[in-house]
Amino acid sequence: MFVTVFCGIFYPFISIPVSFGTYRSLSYKLHAKALFCLLLLWY
Repeated sequence: MFVTVFCGIFYPFISIPVSFGTYRSLSYKLHAKALFCLLLLWY
């Protein structure tokens, strides 16, 4: 349940840093977290 809430809160913020080149590394970290959450939700 916590994972679902965590993903629901942070997922909308993933596409924001992608627009800025300086935050590219941050966007990669957020994408990794999002994919990890999706994997947890899938299983």
